[in-house]
Amino acid sequence: MGDELFDIPVIEKVGFSATVPHAVDPVKERVHYVTETQGGWGTVREVADAIRKAQKIGPYCT
Repeated sequence: MGDELFDIPVIEKVGFSATVPHAVDPVKERVHYVTETQGGWGTVREVADAIRKAQKIGPYCT
């Protein structure tokens, strides 16, 4: 996860990337997922739950 220009090199190298709605546009254009939740209000949990749901594991796969 990243939201600023200096995060772009890493975002472009990882297999899955995410950001928050208030990220700068160049970051939002490069990530796989933009959270619905604002940063600091459960964004990491939202991403973790989305990954677990996609993998059909854990209690959040409904």
